[in-house]
Amino acid sequence: MDNADSASVSCPNPRVIMNIQLSDKLKRDYLPDIVFNDGFVCLYCEISLVGIKYVYEHLDDDPTNNIRENIALSCQSCNNKKPSSTTMKQIALTKKAENEKRNYTRGRAREVASPSLKPELDINQTNFDIASQYLSEVVATDGCIEFKTALDSITMRCKTQTGTGSQTAVRRYLDALVSSEGKFMVVQNSEKRRVIVLREGN
Repeated sequence: MDNADSASVSCPNPRVIMNIQLSDKLKRDYLPDIVFNDGFVCLYCEISLVGIKYVYEHLDDDPTNNIRENIALSCQSCNNKKPSSTTMKQIALTKKAENEKRNYTRGRAREVASPSLKPELDINQTNFDIASQYLSEVVATDGCIEFKTALDSITMRCKTQTGTGSQTAVRRYLDALVSSEGKFMVVQNSEKRRVIVLREGN
């Protein structure tokens, strides 16, 4: 299970260093794939992770096994409960087995996908990039954009540019982009509407 960003320990051979926790780069690589395939929800309780603390879960409980197949998202509460829950451990191993069937490797699923799956993953990445670029452009110009407006506009832009794009998929992109690791965040404006703004420090 992973709560910190990066660390290393010495092995018996002092020249060998083992990465025991997920790096920020791997988290950034994995997040679009995870959100696309699973949604931005906790693996165990399925609560939305927007606006709450979450962790990158090591499904087999081995913090040195940082391959994409072994990673999922979990809320902090479920992450704390898992060590003593046989049911949650079984859910995690079942999820790991499902991930292995997708032929991931080091978080770059689209680079090693089977011919039938690769086009879908390429379009997903392109549409995610479209969503990110659109938010960057609008927020830089206007300071914010209403969540619903962003959802509709990005969906239309994806359909225009790639020929595909559902509101469900775009909502997942937005959820990832406004997560605690994204450069945007959702706030409530004076009219009590949810708007997307640039996160402080970005």
